[in-house]
Amino acid sequence: MEQLIFAYGSMMHAGEIRHRCPSARFVARAVFPDRRLNFPRGSVLRAGGVAGLEYTPGELAWGVVWSIPTEEVESLDAAEGFIAERRPSRNSYNRKPGTVWVEGRASEALCIHFYDAVPDQSCQSPSAGYLDLILTGARQHQLPRNYLQRIEALRT
Repeated sequence: MEQLIFAYGSMMHAGEIRHRCPSARFVARAVFPDRRLNFPRGSVLRAGGVAGLEYTPGELAWGVVWSIPTEEVESLDAAEGFIAERRPSRNSYNRKPGTVWVEGRASEALCIHFYDAVPDQSCQSPSAGYLDLILTGARQHQLPRNYLQRIEALRT
């Protein structure tokens, strides 16, 4: 059994996802409608803000859909600071269901899970190293140039 996971931050990077989920398999480039990439929480590990998706009507957040064996999802949950039994506000991210559209196939929707960031009060900008991970992952999967330019404009 496998789960489809939509990655939009550092987990787009093949090395990052496979470090936690060695059997992860690329499925598609996709867009999450009415979402915008933001950085709503801070991370000591990443030395700055980390990615989230903010509900923003009319926007599109690009990312990658991975197929991950159910037995490896627990490792990803741990990396994202998600514990299902814990109160959602106490998690760093909460794994939630959603729907994305496969690039180039406007009529093909995928039911996915994604990690929704729980905002904190730190309001930090992402570090250059963290943005590099996101950009490398986006380039590995050939996300659209205009989306890459939007991420590049965030450099600190």
